[in-house]
Amino acid sequence: MFMKRIIFTLLIAFVSFQMASAQGLLQGDANQKVNKMIQKKSDKMAGELGLTTKQQIEVKNKLEEFFLKRQELIKQSSDGMDKKDLKKRLAVFKSVQIAEFRDILTGPQFSKYKKMLTNNPKKLKAKNSK
Repeated sequence: MFMKRIIFTLLIAFVSFQMASAQGLLQGDANQKVNKMIQKKSDKMAGELGLTTKQQIEVKNKLEEFFLKRQELIKQSSDGMDKKDLKKRLAVFKSVQIAEFRDILTGPQFSKYKKMLTNNPKKLKAKNSK
């Protein structure tokens, strides 16, 4: 009886370990894609805004933070949040994001950043219409 418990416990532990390993691999791939996306956006901002090394680190950290918060909002919407409520929350979130970048960027950099934001939808529309 004691031996059966030990074998059963080891079997459960083995299966749990295998599931956790597989889940980690999947999350690792997704995490790697997210990191590449954030790095690309951070590099673009650094190039267009002339960020210092300190600013680059702060911007990258903020982009990671914003990505996670945005994902949480989207997850909440899939849990039954009204679409109008989601749009309102995303608009507020965007305002907070802009305000937090204002704290990192200099005046001229922030002006360029706002121009980047207003030009971005035009680029997307132009790409979609082709």
